Amino acid sequence: MTIERGLGLAPLTEEEVVEMAEFGIVRRPIDSFNVGAFRYSNLKDAVVQAKRQPFDHTKSGS
Repeated sequence: MTIERGLGLAPLTEEEVVEMAEFGIVRRPIDSFNVGAFRYSNLKDAVVQAKRQPFDHTKSGS
């Protein structure tokens, strides 16, 4: 059995869910913004980095 389908998260097994509950582990999805080889947890820092480097229109982020 897997849990949390449709949220963009990797599925968890029932065993993993039980283990998380046992140890008080809370799963939280986070936003991630990539600019070239760099990864940022907030958009403001990603925009600052993007302005520092030329944009390659032949590549799109996915």
